[in-house]
Amino acid sequence: MPDLSTLLLFFAGALALNFTPGPDMAFTAATAASAGRRAGAAFALTGGVVLFAVAMGAGAMRSRLADAVRIRRVVNLLATTVFGAIGLRLLLAARSI
Repeated sequence: MPDLSTLLLFFAGALALNFTPGPDMAFTAATAASAGRRAGAAFALTGGVVLFAVAMGAGAMRSRLADAVRIRRVVNLLATTVFGAIGLRLLLAARSI
């Protein structure tokens, strides 16, 4: 497993990627515009955490394939839950307008 400084550097890079132009930036901006700064920042941080979890899952696949399948399922479930919650929130917010 990488040391703490490498993990923190990776997390900072993943967070910076969330603020660079692209589909994730557009979705972050749309979330912030519709639900406020706090929701936009939460989405940006959540996207970084999911990316970090995926990278950790990829590292685990290299070391232990059997455990990597379980880790991948957990990462997929977490990502699905996060994006599903964000989508549901946006749908509910759109209905109340």
